[in-house]
Amino acid sequence: MSWQNKNRITHCFHRQYFCYVTIFLLSLPLIGNSQEPLGTIALLATQIELDRLTPQQNSEEATFFLDEANVIQIEVISTVNDLAIQIQGPNGEVLTPDTMDSFSGEFVLFGEQPSTNQNLPLLPFTLPGFHYLFRFPALGIGEYRVEFEAQSVLTQEVAVITQVITDSSAASNVMALPQQLNLGESTVITVPFFDGQQPIPNAEVTATLVNEAGQVQELQLFDEGGSDDAKAGDGLYSAQFTPQAIGTYRVAVNIQGKNLRGTPCFREVGTQLIVFEATSRLTGKTTVQGIDLNNNNLIDQLVVKVETNTVKAGEYRVFVHLETAQGQSLFRTTAATLKAGIGNISVNFEIEALRELGEAGPYQIKLIDLIYYGDQGVINSDQLRNVGSTPAYQLKQFEKPLFSLIGQTSAQGINQDGDGRFGKLRVSVPVDIVNRGTYSWTLKLTDENGNRITIAAGFKYFPTPGINYLVVDFDGLAIGNKGVDGPYLLTDLIIQGPSIFEVVEEVGETPTFLASQFPFQAAPASCQLYALNDKGLNESQFFTVDLNNHQVKVLGNSYPGYDIEGLAIHPQTNLIYASSGNRVAPHQQKGHLYQVDGQTGQLFSVGSTGFEEVDSLTFDNTGTLWGWAKGDGLITIDTNTGKGHLEFPSKVKVEDLTLSRNTDTLFYGAVKTDLWKYPPLEIICAGKFPAETEALEMMPDNRLLFGNHQDKTFSIHAFDLESCSVIANADIPTPFDDIEGIALPHNACINH
Repeated sequence: MSWQNKNRITHCFHRQYFCYVTIFLLSLPLIGNSQEPLGTIALLATQIELDRLTPQQNSEEATFFLDEANVIQIEVISTVNDLAIQIQGPNGEVLTPDTMDSFSGEFVLFGEQPSTNQNLPLLPFTLPGFHYLFRFPALGIGEYRVEFEAQSVLTQEVAVITQVITDSSAASNVMALPQQLNLGESTVITVPFFDGQQPIPNAEVTATLVNEAGQVQELQLFDEGGSDDAKAGDGLYSAQFTPQAIGTYRVAVNIQGKNLRGTPCFREVGTQLIVFEATSRLTGKTTVQGIDLNNNNLIDQLVVKVETNTVKAGEYRVFVHLETAQGQSLFRTTAATLKAGIGNISVNFEIEALRELGEAGPYQIKLIDLIYYGDQGVINSDQLRNVGSTPAYQLKQFEKPLFSLIGQTSAQGINQDGDGRFGKLRVSVPVDIVNRGTYSWTLKLTDENGNRITIAAGFKYFPTPGINYLVVDFDGLAIGNKGVDGPYLLTDLIIQGPSIFEVVEEVGETPTFLASQFPFQAAPASCQLYALNDKGLNESQFFTVDLNNHQVKVLGNSYPGYDIEGLAIHPQTNLIYASSGNRVAPHQQKGHLYQVDGQTGQLFSVGSTGFEEVDSLTFDNTGTLWGWAKGDGLITIDTNTGKGHLEFPSKVKVEDLTLSRNTDTLFYGAVKTDLWKYPPLEIICAGKFPAETEALEMMPDNRLLFGNHQDKTFSIHAFDLESCSVIANADIPTPFDDIEGIALPHNACINH
């Protein structure tokens, strides 16, 4: 069965065996008239009995009357690990560790022998020793008798604590406010006693207080609305207590009453008090003053002066908490050496912190704490809440910082040479300065993950205080080479000027620029074979093959979702270009032209061709880039913008394209195992490729290099155009099996 009580009430709910209620300060005496909730307190349905076993009497029993409940937990705690325990139920039931299953219950034994003798706590939740825990469904209203007997021979007196906890709706607890106090001060012992959320009236509540010397004092607690109880009938039984000695007081409370169904119920709860030597008190008198340090009629500091009445001279610290009308809080603290008698401690609030709250006064003095550093450690001397408020200051009365960010930064791309790309990213940061003069600054540009892209600097003489602008120009090439889209973050502003040196970690961010809007500079190809593999549907990976030893190396990271299909190298600049097909991921672009960095494999966006699927690329000797747009035909492509132009319409599905080295206009294309040429568009070698071919490259001697689709060994074949036959093979071991394109930088190899 579940041990979780299913009963839920609006303000009071059970968790295992606890009921939580909100206690309002208005209901407690000697606290004031605040309606602010003090917090929540767990109410327990618990009873405790302490018995002792001796060498002459090794058995005893504890009897408890239990009211309505669903679940009962009985815990027997002792330093003896061989207690024989049985529980007599209200109807003659007998429960032992061996019979718990028949009552749908459980038994657990845990704990260990204590290493030293310890005082018994008021509640035995964490008492060292052996814990015999019985948990079972309630057997009805009535008397439960717990019998226990030591099996071994006792040589000394042994304490046995029996604690019963149920999930009864009639529950209680105890609290002392304050729980720590100075000698000579008073506290209020309060016992909430509720049935669900309803107070239980007419209960007999007795508190027994024992100090460290063993002196005992009893208090009767009442819910009658007298001097020690603020409100009659609210379920809070209270009495005032004034300790007569320093140290710890243990408080045990016995409660007897009837629940709302008329059933008798008995509860025991406990807590403790700590009484310190009298030190100092807060008188409640405070003064607030705005201080102008530079005689400009603006406030630089807000000083709250707190008056104290000190009994014991020494080192103290005061904490002052301010709160705005919107609930924002700010606290400051000051240490001071106080002499006996009336004294003052001044707490300074720097005006910058108040300005950052963004709210005008008055500010409520929400809390003042006074602590004492003595031989016994830190002692809470006194505390006051809701002491008063500051004057109604306006923000314009506060001294402005010498420098502050205001408003929103702006960013604008600057195209200097008309190439359609931003050579600079100009950022303007509005600031408010107090002093005229020459200022210098640096600002960092990062991607959204905080990775640095570039840094820019600026300086200027500002003749007029007030609003000015820090302007920097970030290098567009650095942004383009990074290859990451914005928005970009503006961070780590460092500014120097008249009387200031400031560092601002977070400044703002730019609008959403694309990396392709900025220039880039890809490294050219070196003398090696460049190839492109297509993994799965659209994951593209560049790699290289050494022309001497055929060593294969991965070139950069893979590009999932890009579906790169075409690959070609410029005959003069050795720059590498690539194009995408139409199976791209949703966030990528179909028929797009890229540049590829010959050293890192990084892709740089050039622009859209305007065609859906560009499966192949090739350069002629003049540097004109040609491509085959599947379903459209032969196109030329502007390498600056990526824009394509249809030159020869055709529906033939050419997989790769290359050009004769002897002429600028004789094209060769692979279509499955056939070799085509243009012009005119015709098959010249039907079925002569050994497998479906997707990669072609023309050698200087007009022999074709080709690679087959899904060739796990990456075999490079040489093909003679006149005989339509394979004349050489080179098998290169590689993890790639779907080669989409190959390209050789002829110019780089000639100059190699």
